[in-house]
Amino acid sequence: MFQELQEQVQGRADLLLAGRFEDMSREYLFPLPVYLEDHMIALRDASDGIDRAANLRAILARRQIETLTITVKAVEVPRAGRFRVWADWHAVSKTSNRSRRLGLVYFMRETRHGYRSEMLHYSRRKEACSAGLIRQQPHSA
Repeated sequence: MFQELQEQVQGRADLLLAGRFEDMSREYLFPLPVYLEDHMIALRDASDGIDRAANLRAILARRQIETLTITVKAVEVPRAGRFRVWADWHAVSKTSNRSRRLGLVYFMRETRHGYRSEMLHYSRRKEACSAGLIRQQPHSA
């Protein structure tokens, strides 16, 4: 199950970068609440989700994001067909050493079409997001 979910969420990232928004929208159940920290965006239907995905892809393109990697960190034991998946969302720009890392929790449900997300929660990661921000510890003399 873990590997299947890893492949599924990475596939979603690949669909986003490829601009295959209709295919991507089939991975979600609508209406879909998406939390960015404490701010909620309600995606009413697949059309709304496709519009938001297109906007996100445009932002990623402006930032020259070359890769988007989703790494599953943990999967909750399902109860009544529902469970959470904790993951890292890592976007890397091809023009600089900067990257963007977010924590992501998928609220999933098992359906007759497979696992689908019924809610998402993105949060900022506390650690440095670029190689330039990571500092060496001073050496003792």
